[in-house]
Amino acid sequence: MMKIFKLICLSILATATLSCTSDDEGSTPCDAKAVLDPERFETAPAMSLNIESAAIEGDCLNIRFTSSGCNGDTFVFNLIGLPNDATVFPPLVNVRLSLSSNELCEAIVSREVSFDLSVFQQSNTDRVTLALQNNGQSLLYVY
Repeated sequence: MMKIFKLICLSILATATLSCTSDDEGSTPCDAKAVLDPERFETAPAMSLNIESAAIEGDCLNIRFTSSGCNGDTFVFNLIGLPNDATVFPPLVNVRLSLSSNELCEAIVSREVSFDLSVFQQSNTDRVTLALQNNGQSLLYVY
């Protein structure tokens, strides 16, 4: 009798464990995905902004910036990359934070955003250098 009870409990536990799924499946902890697009790199909006900090954590680039506006509710931002043709190791990708807004206020608004960097991964290496054009900072992205 005890053997049957243990077997049933073990079956229930195994079924429960195997049927669990994570809410994070297929999602990223970043706010948005970066894009690799040479044309958009050149033509995307370039509203004035000041990058206060930029740091890579895992596959996310976290950027804290300020810009003029009312409250930042209409800010539209993208991280756009442009591969660099220079033969260097690690490979170099130029990136820039593109910002546009319809806010006409003169207040200084601070925002923090993060971007999934996985689009910049290359098959022949486990790292790339990201050259952040907005402030001249270089960041090593190891994946």
